[in-house]
Amino acid sequence: MPKWRRWYNDVIFVVAAVVDAAAGFVAARVVVVAAVVVAAVGEVAAVGEVAAETVAVAL
Repeated sequence: MPKWRRWYNDVIFVVAAVVDAAAGFVAARVVVVAAVVVAAVGEVAAVGEVAAETVAVAL
């Protein structure tokens, strides 16, 4: 195998590793953001429920 070919394979390996790590990071961020959104929606629903109960009691 020519020397340039070995170098080329090394570069491709490193680029693939970096892309894989970046994809993993992005996936982790998406999971965290989704968890935050779900928590926020749950909190809004809970506040809405409390408000509905308060209105029902007031009426």
